[in-house]
Amino acid sequence: MQRAQTAVDWPDWARRWEDQQLFHIPRREQRFQLMLELVGEIAGPEPTAILDLACGPGSISRRALNRFPRTRLVALDADPFLLEMGERTLGDAGGRLRWVRADLRGTEWVEQLREFAPFDAVLTATALHWLSASDLVHVYRGLAGLVRPGGVFFNAEHMMLARPTGRFGSVGKGLRLRLGRHEDGDGESWDQWWKAAQAEPAFAALLADRATVFDEIHPRHEEYIMADFHEEALKLAGFSETAVVFRYLDDTIVGGIR
Repeated sequence: MQRAQTAVDWPDWARRWEDQQLFHIPRREQRFQLMLELVGEIAGPEPTAILDLACGPGSISRRALNRFPRTRLVALDADPFLLEMGERTLGDAGGRLRWVRADLRGTEWVEQLREFAPFDAVLTATALHWLSASDLVHVYRGLAGLVRPGGVFFNAEHMMLARPTGRFGSVGKGLRLRLGRHEDGDGESWDQWWKAAQAEPAFAALLADRATVFDEIHPRHEEYIMADFHEEALKLAGFSETAVVFRYLDDTIVGGIR
């Protein structure tokens, strides 16, 4: 992984990342807590290995390392910049955390993870909407071969309440954001955070590398893929049981038991 060459306050950038994420996902911490508690209840109180899928800078890994002090974590993402931030702030957590750069839109990521499998749990949050519907199906099939029987998968995402042509489908996101913030709330948005990162000279090489990974066209499948699609895709992949385990308007967690 390519390293930035000039001094950067990585912990401060990581804090800003957490703040801007919370600004547009007001119940984000609640989602993390619920996923980790469900892992403990279903997969066992001391899981051996957890995969932080599409990890970004390791927000799930950070919390899972604290929640399960004996568990090994693998954090996988295609974004070299966010992986760098995660490595700079979390390191290897005393040998308990491994960082893997891989693109879920390809096929190599399954083999890259094989040496760390089987996983007791795979967790992901606000990330898989970058994938097309067909890519999602392939990802769930790949995960089925990496999760042990009885292991779990949880995906925390924005999934519409109903089709966008109806009133329920159109009001979910705006209402969730409005009810989740204080009236005088203010914070850094996603776009503002990335604009600030692009203005930092030390990030130039990493962001240039990142630009080779991601297209400008966002599939935005949250506009048409709902929770029932995820449940069906998980079942077809070989997960024995699925459920919506959390829902606040369009803010949803879909789970699957292998």
